[in-house]
Amino acid sequence: MKQKPHIGIIYPNYFPEDFGEVVTSAFKHEKLNLYLEREEPKIWSSVEWAIPGIISAYILKPYFEAFLKEAGKDHYNLLKKGLNKLLKLNKNAPVEILTSSMSTKKVDKENTQSKAISIHIEIKDGRKLKLLFDNDLEVEDWTNGLENILDRVQNHYLGFPNDELTLKLEPLEKDPIFQIFAIMNKETKEWEFLDLRTMTANKLKEKKENGG
Repeated sequence: MKQKPHIGIIYPNYFPEDFGEVVTSAFKHEKLNLYLEREEPKIWSSVEWAIPGIISAYILKPYFEAFLKEAGKDHYNLLKKGLNKLLKLNKNAPVEILTSSMSTKKVDKENTQSKAISIHIEIKDGRKLKLLFDNDLEVEDWTNGLENILDRVQNHYLGFPNDELTLKLEPLEKDPIFQIFAIMNKETKEWEFLDLRTMTANKLKEKKENGG
């Protein structure tokens, strides 16, 4: 059985072949099981928030449960720097979304979350957090938010099941097949956590408040 990687980076095949190597150079380690993949653009039939960014980074459970214990805090700090570099490179990257002429779905123009970059973090119970980065925020908000959530995830693995993150996620979808969305509040810059049910409820509430 193939070993599950610690970290994965997936990016389009029209990017330079060495893009993954350049991005991960900051946190490479001889014992780090790193997965890099260049893939062809895909057509997705899903809610926009659930679609991976053009560049997607995955920090998976084995990183926290095995590798990080061995490599220590120094590597975690290097990982943060590497991911910050990825955010900064893609903060203002233009993304064009194409929809099929046969599709009844329309692009939500009010959705300002970046389509260029997404970071996915697997937590202790197997669920994955998808970190969404709002284009209306400054790059410093993105990097500060990333620092905050990574520290909370580390505390989650150390303190599970009595840590803050576990308690925050308790009301949300438990099935690991569904993503949990982490969205930064534009006013407070605090992370808020939603599943498809709560996300849909919020959208309906906003529509009603706006007279829709």
